[in-house]
Order: sequence, then structure tokens, then C-alpha cells
Amino acid sequence: KRLFQTVKAEQPMLCVGVLLLFAAESSTQVIPLIVAKAYDSIISPTLDSDTKMEDVNYYMTVSVLIFIAGSLAGFVRYSIFAIVAERMVARMRIELYSSILDQEIAFFDENKSGELISRLGSDTTLLQVVMSQSLPEAVVNIVKAIVSICLIFVISPELAGVSVATIFCICLFAMPLGKKLAKLSKVYQDALGEAQTHSTEALGAMRTVQSFTAESKERTRFGTYIGDPDAYPYWYPSKKRGYNPKKPSTYSVGFWKSIIGSGFFSIIFGGGFGFLYVCLWF
Repeated sequence: KRLFQTVKAEQPMLCVGVLLLFAAESSTQVIPLIVAKAYDSIISPTLDSDTKMEDVNYYMTVSVLIFIAGSLAGFVRYSIFAIVAERMVARMRIELYSSILDQEIAFFDENKSGELISRLGSDTTLLQVVMSQSLPEAVVNIVKAIVSICLIFVISPELAGVSVATIFCICLFAMPLGKKLAKLSKVYQDALGEAQTHSTEALGAMRTVQSFTAESKERTRFGTYIGDPDAYPYWYPSKKRGYNPKKPSTYSVGFWKSIIGSGFFSIIFGGGFGFLYVCLWF
């Protein structure tokens, strides 16, 4: 809700983008039906060769025109969402920086400057990616799923039942992994923010670091937050080799994030292709 409040001024263009999104996705769903009619004309025993060619040319011309229109709609839609995301992030960075400047001195004692800079940079960029890519893709996939299931209900109710059961099973196994992946992503951002905080402080006070010959200490401290992969020759971040669950490094979090992410997408795509095989079986 708070995210959409930052794009309140762009809501009319967002509505246009959503309409174009539906138009572009509708074109991809309609084209196979039109091509199927062209195929029906080819195999029809009641039509002569000239009539078949006329029907095929007509249906294929319509398909090409719909494809071009859908591609143009997709281009405009993507541009709208990307520009809206850029405006949202610029507005958010200005408001966040203004809010930071208005804080009391105690706030800056509790929060390091590097962490605040990380929030202004990487975190807001992450929201930009969500707004410009992840959110539209999620809407597209939901629309595709709804339209596809509706078409399957029209074609074959039995196959539709198998589809619904498959989607339910995929969601049942994927949702816990998705929640865990979201939690790990937040921990990863926090760990990266800590690393950026200390690196920014060290680089900003490089004269002091060199005067105390603390390069090795700073190198070790930064490696603790990032996580040295050479310390884990078997890849697994074990406690015996310095892994601290209370202060996880970006490597240790990224290790589990990679595994869980792979499992999440394996269930999604594996379940999808498995459903296709079941459809062929039917």
C-alpha cells in the first residue's frame, strides 16, 4: 500500500500500462486459436485447394497483424512501467534523504552512515526492479494462468480438473520455500548493508587506517561480513570454519538462498512441465 502511494501521481499511466498488458497477453492467447482455424482449413475435405489457400492467407495475415499489435502494446507497456518505476525511486530517494536529514543526532549514533547510504542506493534500486519487472511479470503470469484455465474448462473439463489440482500442489510446495526465500533476501540485504557500512567508514578514514597499520584488520573485518569462499573449500558454511548464525555473512546467506531459490524454481518449472506431460498422457 505504501509502495503504491509513492506512484499516486502516475496512477493514470499505470492504468494505461495495465490495459496494454492485458492487450498484449490477450494477443498471445488468441493467435493459437486463429492458427488452429488455418490448420482446420488445410485438413478440411470439403474445401478445394484455392479456397484453402485463401483461408490460410487470411488467418495467417490476421495472426501476423495481431502479433505486431501485441508486440507494440508490450513495448509501450514495458516503457510505461520502467519510467514509472524510475520516477517512484527518484521520489523515494528524495523523501528518504530528507527524512534522514531531519533525524536527531542519536539516530546517527545508532545507524552507521554506510548503512544509510546502502538504503538510499541498493534498497531503493531493489524496489525499482520490483516495480518495473517483478510486479508486471507476476500480473502477466496470473493473467496467463486464469485465461489458460478458462480455455481448458471450455475445451475439456477433465483436463481443467487436472490443471487446478496441479497448480494447487505446486503452490502447496512452493509457498513455504517462497517465504523462506523472501526472508533470506532481507537478511542478505542487511548483511550487505553492514559490509558497505564498514567499508565506507574504512575508506573514508584511510589515513587513520594506514597510520595505525590496520589494513590487515580492516581486510579481515570486511571478509567476515562478506564471507571468504576460500574458507569453505567444500562450499558448505560450517560453524567449524567461522560461520556465525547470529551475524551471517553474505556468502553464508547467499549459499542457502541459492539452494532454496533453485528448489523453488525447480518446483515451479518442474511442476509446469510435469503438467504438460500429464496433458499429453490424457
